[in-house]
Amino acid sequence: MMVAEAGKKLSSQAKSARDAQRLAVQFSRPLADVTDLINENIAALQRHSAYLEGRALAVAELEDNLYVPRIKLQLTELKHPITVCTSAQCCEVYLENNKKQHYYKQRCHDPCFLNNVPEDIIGSSDLMYCATMNNQYYCKKCSCHYSKHMHVFYLTRKAEIQERDEDQTGQKVKIRNTLEVMLKELLETLRVAESEYKQEREVVVRIMAKFSFFMEHNGSPLTEDAYQKYLHYLIARETRYGPDQELVQHYRSMLNDYIHEKDNIKAKSESKGQDAYTLTLEDVFDCAEALYDLKHTGHVLRELYNIQLKCLDSKGDKPGTSSALELNWSKKKSAD
Repeated sequence: MMVAEAGKKLSSQAKSARDAQRLAVQFSRPLADVTDLINENIAALQRHSAYLEGRALAVAELEDNLYVPRIKLQLTELKHPITVCTSAQCCEVYLENNKKQHYYKQRCHDPCFLNNVPEDIIGSSDLMYCATMNNQYYCKKCSCHYSKHMHVFYLTRKAEIQERDEDQTGQKVKIRNTLEVMLKELLETLRVAESEYKQEREVVVRIMAKFSFFMEHNGSPLTEDAYQKYLHYLIARETRYGPDQELVQHYRSMLNDYIHEKDNIKAKSESKGQDAYTLTLEDVFDCAEALYDLKHTGHVLRELYNIQLKCLDSKGDKPGTSSALELNWSKKKSAD
């Protein structure tokens, strides 16, 4: 009986680890998108602060610029997974407030029900077997190599909005002293918002490093470091099409922080043995709680994750399992 009970316990632990790994993998694209969104917002806030501080503005100019810039994601929900191309010639480059943005317009296989493809990972080797690839692994539709392609469950565009204080925009202020007070308050608001985004970036980096370390040591289908690869992709893309040097610097800083965090996890794990490589479902819930509670991007992460789950369910990929996080998360929150 003791052997049987021990076997059941080990089996239960293995299942928990597999489910935790699957859910951690499913966070890859939402975390990557939020990584990009956070850095874009920090750069936008810094640009606006520098503009306001760097010149003497006339009254009308001051009134026009009393706003907080925010970068938002516009989501296109997909009913089924699709394969898109990320190469330069297949992306749409559009201007948003004089800033170049990128959109994956080239749908090479729509829908694509190829099994066991890690979603939203550029150049996954599983895409060699996508129906749109020829026997040399080049796409029949766009002629690009499979390594430029990605399996996606939703698409995003970025848009910049201007958040204004309704009490201020409802009146025409003509007194410069009053405007200067409002400008001072706005600059402080921009500073606080920038600090909050940087704090959120720290949380995201820490959890990405934790998920990545776990997946690397537990036979994840993501044999490469997907987060690190994506950050390199963002740096290369911005360097080629921008270049927004501040944004490139933010990406590089985040990459360095991410590598440093993973090195710290590795160093701490060396004294703990195999237990250091485990990640339970409770760990994933704790990470999800930390992510969903983020002031500026928590709701975005939740929305991206849930859209992805709906697409997974439509694909029929392990029905029920893909919804496990949202289902159990709801139960956990109601119990708290």
